[in-house]
Amino acid sequence: MIRKQIVGKTFAGTKLNVKVKADRGRPYVRPKMVDDSGNESYPFIYLSGEPYSREMYDDLQQLRIELGIDQVASPPVVADSQMPAHQPEEQSFRVVDLVERYRRWHDKRRRHGLPDESKADRAQITLLRRACLMLMPFAENTAAEFTLADLKRARQIEIDMTGNCRKTINEKISVLKRMFSWGAEEGIFPDHVFLAINALKPLGNFDHDVPASKVVHAPEEADLLEAIKLSPPVLATMLTVQMHTGLRPGNICNMRWEDIDTSDEDEHGVWIYRPSSHKTEKHLTLISVLGPHSVEALKQHRDEMITADSGFVFSRRVAEAYRLSFAKPQEDKLRNARLIAARLEQHLGQQISLDDVIVNRDKRGAAIRQLRDRAFEIEKTLFREKTGERCEYTLIRAGILEPLPVRSVREIYEKHTTVMDRYDTKAYRTDLYDVLNHFSIPEFFPSAIRHFYSANLVANASRSAAQAVMGHLTDSMVTHYSKMRQDINLAIETQRLLG
Repeated sequence: MIRKQIVGKTFAGTKLNVKVKADRGRPYVRPKMVDDSGNESYPFIYLSGEPYSREMYDDLQQLRIELGIDQVASPPVVADSQMPAHQPEEQSFRVVDLVERYRRWHDKRRRHGLPDESKADRAQITLLRRACLMLMPFAENTAAEFTLADLKRARQIEIDMTGNCRKTINEKISVLKRMFSWGAEEGIFPDHVFLAINALKPLGNFDHDVPASKVVHAPEEADLLEAIKLSPPVLATMLTVQMHTGLRPGNICNMRWEDIDTSDEDEHGVWIYRPSSHKTEKHLTLISVLGPHSVEALKQHRDEMITADSGFVFSRRVAEAYRLSFAKPQEDKLRNARLIAARLEQHLGQQISLDDVIVNRDKRGAAIRQLRDRAFEIEKTLFREKTGERCEYTLIRAGILEPLPVRSVREIYEKHTTVMDRYDTKAYRTDLYDVLNHFSIPEFFPSAIRHFYSANLVANASRSAAQAVMGHLTDSMVTHYSKMRQDINLAIETQRLLG
């Protein structure tokens, strides 16, 4: 039976990706629909059951038939099998029991919850937790009866629900294979179970129905410099340091003054940054050398900005305090200054000029207060341009502008306790996106700046220099970040002598 949401519409999409409602936890899809007039819509269609459940998958297959995507329904996810009473305990071991037992062993091995738990350990624990969700439709099945076909169905459900790329799907499948390998090693089920599911080949370039992973493209140098020029002071310093060091966004956000050694500045003109925690700390002690550009930017940041109580070099709370302490001129308000003054005259019934500042508040309505606030911002901008001073004002009956002391940055900083006293990667990415979107600069993420500097090192120095500066563990990582397999400078020198 056709559902009410899609009556009178034609399906125009290519596939259905299941998502989960954050507040209710209900799975849903939003297919693209086109009516007879050619209008497009994306209605919410909720599915039955819980996410990753058999009911949800069966409902998804039925919806596909209704929309004309599949002509024949796929077989059910969980087979109804009767277990003989005389089966040994090992053969009655369920998939959910295998998951619980393996996760306990895996968490203990990865030092979960202990002080020496690394970021790589936490990433693997999260990956295992997400991969085990794929086995929820088979939770009550016997682990010894888990087949290659079941694993293929679990992979297809994951593709339909998440729309993840091939790399992510393959990583999850590899985790499940390792779990069944551990189960066979522990004697929980026969070896042929693992040997059968291990035959599943990973998704490749010919699996066109599954998207490939996105390629990170390094930003253009002109776009990066333009973003630094138009960014607020704290964000501009972060971009400058990352542009000339190639540090990961996490290392930029976690930078503390106590982690920076300035003893080599007189001799070599550089600072040494030793992160207390980083991505590859299990395999590498990372030492980042901050060159003259980074040193100059950090010195200016230290002299002009207040020091955060948290000890972090870059604090979002400090950035917010400086933003609130300045009345930034906005061109659209200046262009409409006379129009605003005219509207104020209409509402207030008295003559208003641009030399007057309206800051006194009354109860004449939200519209009048909004107009007064806009006029107040304009007057602050005009006065600062005339006198070069930054101050606030009040309206005296005689019509004279009287400057009032501005709240200090430290005062604002102390009051804004709800803003975190450091930057994290999400806040870094969000603030950068706001700048790029506001000034119509081509979009790029902080992680792409690492690719930019790695390619710059390979092009202007050498591959070995890029590996030393960036802290890459292998030569293949140099190729991944720089997208350059050749050492162009070595090739030029060789051909100059021998070519």
